Amino acid sequence: MGIVYRAQDPTIGRIIAIKSIRLNEFTDAEERTRLRERLFREAQSAGILSHPNIVTIYDILEENGLAYIFMEFVNGKPLDDILRSKELPPNLQLIELLAQTGSALDYAHKKGIIHRDVKPANVMVHEETVAKVCDFGIAKITSQSMTQTGVVMGTPSYMSPELIKGETLTGASDQFALAIMAYEILTGRKPFTADYLPTLFYKVCSEEPPSVHELNPTLGPLADRAVRKALAKKPEDRYATCAEFVTVLQRALAGTPEWTPMAKGPMPVADETTTGSGGRLATVFAEPQAASQASGTEPPVAAPEPVAEPADHARAAEQTTPSMRIPIRDMEAQKQAARSSGPNKGLLAAGAVALLAIAGFFGYTQMSKPPVDPVPDPVIAKPSGKDKKGALPAANGKKAPDPAVPKQAVAPATPPVAKPSEPPPSRGQKDFDVAFATAPAGATITADGSQTCTAPCPLKLTLGRHGIQIALTGHLTTFKTIEVPQVLDLFVTLPEATGVLSVISTPPGATIMVDGKSRPEKTPTKLTLREGPHNIEIVSGTLRYSHDVNIQQGGIHQVKAQW
Repeated sequence: MGIVYRAQDPTIGRIIAIKSIRLNEFTDAEERTRLRERLFREAQSAGILSHPNIVTIYDILEENGLAYIFMEFVNGKPLDDILRSKELPPNLQLIELLAQTGSALDYAHKKGIIHRDVKPANVMVHEETVAKVCDFGIAKITSQSMTQTGVVMGTPSYMSPELIKGETLTGASDQFALAIMAYEILTGRKPFTADYLPTLFYKVCSEEPPSVHELNPTLGPLADRAVRKALAKKPEDRYATCAEFVTVLQRALAGTPEWTPMAKGPMPVADETTTGSGGRLATVFAEPQAASQASGTEPPVAAPEPVAEPADHARAAEQTTPSMRIPIRDMEAQKQAARSSGPNKGLLAAGAVALLAIAGFFGYTQMSKPPVDPVPDPVIAKPSGKDKKGALPAANGKKAPDPAVPKQAVAPATPPVAKPSEPPPSRGQKDFDVAFATAPAGATITADGSQTCTAPCPLKLTLGRHGIQIALTGHLTTFKTIEVPQVLDLFVTLPEATGVLSVISTPPGATIMVDGKSRPEKTPTKLTLREGPHNIEIVSGTLRYSHDVNIQQGGIHQVKAQW
C-alpha cells in the first residue's frame, strides 16, 4: 500500500519520516476517495496538535497519484512490541510512558479531538523514554461528524461501550482505551477477550473484567480499584481526565513498589483476527490483504488467509492499522455459519443467539461492501522489499485452526508467582540514611507512598527496593526506583512544567511584559511559560492592555489586544 521512509530535510538538516501511500493503485474511485480522506484527516488532526508526546506532522503533499505525510522521526519501537518482549522495562518506566500518553490525550481532548484508536501499537517510544501518540487516522473532531452509517471504526478490544453503541463520544472514550493499556501492562492480557466480535462487544458493554490483583499477585487491591473506575461502563463514572486516572494508579502502585509487570502474550481475541470458517474467529493476527485492496476487489469474509504476528519492527511498519469496520453482513455470515456447523453445534448456536442480540442491540445498517482502512501506522522504518504493485510480503507458514476439529480452550498466561521480598535487616541492623537533593530545591520526596520530607533531606529506608516520587509545584513530577544500600544518595533535576502562550495585538509590533518584566519578542509571537498564574501586559505607545492567565502543563493559551 505504501512505504515509510527515513529521510533528511536538506534545508535544515533534520531527520524526518515520510509516509507515502499509492492512491493510484485503487481502481475503485470510492475506495480511493475514502483512503485519501482518511490520510488527510490524519494529517489535519495531528497537524493542529503541538505536544511533546504526539508525533508532529510537518506537511502533506499529493502528487501524481501519490500522497505523502512528512512527520517527526521517532527513533524507537511501538509500545506493543515492547510489551511483547521477554525483558520488560522497569515498572515505573512503563507507568511513566502511560502517564505521558495520558497527558497527550488530555491535550488533544482540550483541542476538541478524540483519538478513538488508542492502543499500544499507536504509541511509539522514542529513545526508550518518551511516548509519542500517533495515527490520528480515525480521530474525530467533536464539532464534526465523521462516523459512517452502519460501521464501527476502531480496534474492538480497545473500544469503549459508547463507541461500540455509536453514542456521543467524549475524551472518556480514550480514557477507557488507556485503562485497557494499563491493564495489559499490569497483567499481560486484555480485560475483555472473546472468539466472536459480538461476544466481545457484549463483554465490553456488560461484564466486569477479572481483577488485576488476581491475575498478578504482585499487585494490591488499590491498583484494581484504580483501573476498574477508568473501565466504568458509563463515561460519567470514570475519571475527569486521563492524567487523573494515571495519578491515582501511581499512588495505588506506590503501596506495592516491588510489583512486577507481565509480558504480553498472543491470545485468540477478536480484534486481532478476521472471521474464520464456521463463524469462529481464527487464532491468527491481522495483516492487510494488500492484493485484494490494490485490485479493488472485496476481501473474502468466510475463509481468510492465515497470517502471523509481526516478528520485528520493520515488518510492523508494513502493516496497516488493524482498525476494523464491522458491517452487519459480517455478523450475518457468522450467524449462518454457526447454524450449519456440526461438531461445535451447541457452542455455535449460543454464538448465533449472541449475534442476533448484539446486532439488534447496536442497530447496524447493511453496507453494500465492507469499507477498508488501508493506511499504515506511522511506524518509522526503512522500506523493505515490495513488488511494483505495493503488495506486502507473504505471511509465514502458520495456519488457522481446522474448524472441523474441536477447538481446545486457551488458558490465559499463568501469572508469575510473586517474588519473595528482600530479606528484612537483622534484628541488630539499623535503617539506612538515604540523602535526597533536587534542583531546584524544595521538592517533596515521598518514599513508598508513606514517608515524606522536603529536599534536601534524609530518609531512613530499610534494605531493598523503594519507589520514590519527587514533586514540586511548577515542575514535572518524577518517579525513581532505588536499591538500598546500593543507592544512599539521590540527586534529581526537575524539568519545569510549561505551556504555550500566543500573544497577539492589532496593530502588531507591540511590546510584551510578563509578570512586570519586558520580553524581547514583539507581537504576534508565542511564549513558553512555566505552569501557574502570570500577568501579561501588551504595550503599544500610550496604549496598554493587561490580562491575567493561568498556564497549564502542555496547554496552549492566547492573549489578544485590539485597540
